[in-house]
Amino acid sequence: MPLWIIGDRLRIDNPDFAHALRMRNPSLVEELVRQQVDTGVGGLLVDLGAEHAGQAQVMNWVLQVAQAEAPVPLAVRTADIEALRLAAGRVRRSLMVDATAPTVQDWRPFLRLAREKEAYLVLPAAPGGRPAEAASRARYVARQLLPWAQQAGIAPDRLFVDICPAAVAHDRAGAPVAIEMMLLLRQVLQHPPQLLVHLAEVSAGAAGPHQRLIHRTYLAMLLGAGLDAAVVDPLDEQLRRSVRVVEQRDSASSLGRLLASVQQAVCEERGLRPDDLDPADPEQQAIAKTVRLLRGEVAYRDW
Repeated sequence: MPLWIIGDRLRIDNPDFAHALRMRNPSLVEELVRQQVDTGVGGLLVDLGAEHAGQAQVMNWVLQVAQAEAPVPLAVRTADIEALRLAAGRVRRSLMVDATAPTVQDWRPFLRLAREKEAYLVLPAAPGGRPAEAASRARYVARQLLPWAQQAGIAPDRLFVDICPAAVAHDRAGAPVAIEMMLLLRQVLQHPPQLLVHLAEVSAGAAGPHQRLIHRTYLAMLLGAGLDAAVVDPLDEQLRRSVRVVEQRDSASSLGRLLASVQQAVCEERGLRPDDLDPADPEQQAIAKTVRLLRGEVAYRDW
């Protein structure tokens, strides 16, 4: 199945979206929505950040504006269950209940709401960054998270598990642990869950010029491990190009051959080999260097 791409430009940490909220300017929100829809995204994320007074009213306004321009499902990420209930009542198309906000302590209201609205549901594989080890995360997903969702009446095709990678700028092991957990789930479960990533989380704290390189390299690695959905910046043309190359299995281009090697290396739980690379190609060298970063072989400060 093709990767389900969900646009992330309606996040509070996007300066353009934050400005639109401060100004209560519907035309700015509409433009952010149109820009993403025009790239062919399969959904849009609305993330207003930490819970605060008046969030329900702000959510109501954003969804009212966004829906008029967005012929795709809307994902809503918030710890404010009342704001989420309001969103569920407003969204006319498919809804994704994203319960991965860091301050969510109790998933039961999110489970009930997703069941009532027949919505998609996203739950975290490592709430608060715990458990830290890949095997422990895989056990948590298999023995606790999936049974909870099943008991709550969430259909398997409506459930996504957020792989929760830590930011490489702060945690050297966080990105490879998420991939190792994905591979373990594919190995031990006959019917593994659908897996999702909020791609901006892995590059948090990295310098601006580095973030897009981290995004497209990590996404290629995750596709090799069986990723199903990704919340990304759809205006990143190089990212979209990488996804196209991977999904079309483009072996005619040097980039296509390298990304195929990246995916094979992930499946075999190893790094790239020297003969996978063209030493004269700067883009390939940059990707190979980033693979080492995302495998935890080098710290971000030394990258």
